[in-house]
Amino acid sequence: MLPPSIRLFRERFGGVELELKELTSAQQVDALYEDEIKVGLVRLPVRAPGIQFEPVFEERLVVAVPSGHPLEEIDHVSLEVIADLPLIFFTRQLIPGFHAQIVELFQRVGAFPKVAQHAVHLQTIVGLVASGVGIAILPSSAGRISREGVVYRTLDVPDATSWMGLAWVEGNESKLVKNFIRTVREVAGGKVSDLPNTDP
Repeated sequence: MLPPSIRLFRERFGGVELELKELTSAQQVDALYEDEIKVGLVRLPVRAPGIQFEPVFEERLVVAVPSGHPLEEIDHVSLEVIADLPLIFFTRQLIPGFHAQIVELFQRVGAFPKVAQHAVHLQTIVGLVASGVGIAILPSSAGRISREGVVYRTLDVPDATSWMGLAWVEGNESKLVKNFIRTVREVAGGKVSDLPNTDP
């Protein structure tokens, strides 16, 4: 979603310089507070006083497994099947909402994630899966990362989805900020009115 949004924004507002920063959701909130960035694209749910969040894109969750793993033979993987497997997990402090969502999924089957390794960046997690350290539950967009030795299978839970959302400081009346938000909404197919009902 981000690349076409940036492309469309640059086509319409060619005189505006965009500087992109690779930050986790928590780091983006801090950067908004410090006025280091104007708009963030975060993994929801996130709650932060004074910050406005708007969900714009929903995607399914998938299970990333090493090539040759028995789960490779299964198209739809249940929580029960992976409950006792070593998991590579996002760091809670930096992506708290997604972390809490995965914990809640495991609790549905009376389990708790058996974390083999914590990591911050998606590319690192995919690399650890390829190395056989464990499996990972990731947004389906992770499948765009071309990495030999990793296969993705659908997590067989109907409501196992993840939202990406815009974040900006409440009351920011900047025309540039409004134009960028409007552009992302357009690319995403329009504004979604309600935040997903998942506690952070």
